[in-house]
Amino acid sequence: MRRTTATFGGQEITTSTTLPVSMVGSTVALVVFGLAFTVLAGPMFGLTQRAAGELLARTPYVEAVMQR
Repeated sequence: MRRTTATFGGQEITTSTTLPVSMVGSTVALVVFGLAFTVLAGPMFGLTQRAAGELLARTPYVEAVMQR
C-alpha cells in the first residue's frame, strides 16, 4: 500500500492508493444486483402479466372450485 502525504491549509493529509475491501465489495454487489434486475426484468414482467390475467379471469377459478 502506497501512502502519500500532502499539506493543505497548514494540516498534513495522508492518503493511500488502495481502496478499503468493504467499499469495493459493496460496490461490486450493487453492480451485480443491478445487472441481475436488468436481466430478470423481462421474465418477471411476463410472469406478472400472466398472473394479472389469471386474477382478472374469474370464471376458470369459480368453475374449478365448484366442480370438486
